[in-house]
Amino acid sequence: MTADGVVGPATWNVLSTKYAIKKSTLKIGSGKYAPGTYTVGSSYSINGTITSNYNITSVTVGVYKADGTATSYVKSAAPNAKSYNIKSLDSAIKFGALAAGSYKFKVVAKDASTNTKTLVNKAFTVKAKST
Repeated sequence: MTADGVVGPATWNVLSTKYAIKKSTLKIGSGKYAPGTYTVGSSYSINGTITSNYNITSVTVGVYKADGTATSYVKSAAPNAKSYNIKSLDSAIKFGALAAGSYKFKVVAKDASTNTKTLVNKAFTVKAKST
């Protein structure tokens, strides 16, 4: 390897082999995320456990408009643990208050290895109430 000031894949390979640096296992297990399609005013609760072999330093869950802009229903936590259930942030995500339209539900987490991952990025639709 030549010194270039960048910790790239080759450097990580050497470091992880020589110093037993573990690759992050940041992931989310099965759970209940975005509802698919539902009607304005309907309630919906989220859950799902995020795990990592490193402490999870931040979790952000939220509802975003189809164009990617955040709604007012985005919430973050700093669990500092190897496991975290997003149900803890459920009360901040007001699915029932959303207007008719297309949205995305996202879960983004970061762990102490500085690994950041989008764990859920699921589209869903809110339909107007039929008259």
